[in-house]
Amino acid sequence: MAAPTLTSITPSSGHPGGKEIVRIEGTNFELPPAPPVTGYVGGSSPETVEVEIDGEMADEVKVWTSELITCLVPPYRGDPSALSASPGLAVDVVIRNLTGPEEDTFAGAYTYARPSMARADGPLRHVLRTLVRQLRREVLDYIAFGTHVDYDANTGDALDIVELAQNPALALFGPDISENKFRRTSESENSQDIPALTYTKSRVYRICDLRFDVTITARGMMELTHLMQEFLSFFRRNPLLEVNADTTDPSAGRYGFDMFLDSGPSRAGGANNDDVYTASASFVVVGVPIDSDEPTQVEWGKVMDDPPDVEVTYEQQEL
Repeated sequence: MAAPTLTSITPSSGHPGGKEIVRIEGTNFELPPAPPVTGYVGGSSPETVEVEIDGEMADEVKVWTSELITCLVPPYRGDPSALSASPGLAVDVVIRNLTGPEEDTFAGAYTYARPSMARADGPLRHVLRTLVRQLRREVLDYIAFGTHVDYDANTGDALDIVELAQNPALALFGPDISENKFRRTSESENSQDIPALTYTKSRVYRICDLRFDVTITARGMMELTHLMQEFLSFFRRNPLLEVNADTTDPSAGRYGFDMFLDSGPSRAGGANNDDVYTASASFVVVGVPIDSDEPTQVEWGKVMDDPPDVEVTYEQQEL
């Protein structure tokens, strides 16, 4: 049999952690033996092709046709500093027919790339931007968004952000991100059946919660009470925080994330020398897919285009 060739790998780049499904197209991939015409066919088909990426064997190699393979990319195990160059580290791919054996090496056919730490957009930033816009639309204009980096643990330092600026005001500190395992589900099984060949891929949706601490400040006790009331009413009116599915396409629909007060609002103490009163609260936004580039469910493994003439079935299962 002739040596295999490679036409394309889709996707051609991925995370150094691997575990992404890729679709390899080419020619001369060795097919598994045909099943018997009659009788029971059980177990798995014998392996006929190996895929090696940067010297590591790929898992779940499936030969669909002599021109189509799918496999699970292995993790990158080389020097971490080699990943620093943009757009990533291009590595060799070896495709090997086992009974020949015939093989060929395709230089730089796959790229390992770490995610950018300065992405222009993403679901987390999108949710934060929508949250602040909604608070400004319904409660008041002055919203300060702070993180615990420019001051120490003393309460007074945290309040300086708003007390030295404008009143009344809301200061949001956070978010704290935690995985919500109660809302994590798996779409299983996505089965693709060909005679004597069954391939299953699963997607895990990792859902996270965002927790915010809030400082509410106002001049005068009545002004603070009214602001606390409006802040409380905001969550009664907005059990869901709705964001656009696509920031560039308003017609793409909207997603809703559960949102509720975790504690408060409660008054923090008496007025300071400038007659400024403070209150505190915390709230949670539930179900944010922080691993995804868009506000949709997170996939475990990339979902490839379905091979030709293959029936796909789905079953939803709660973990």
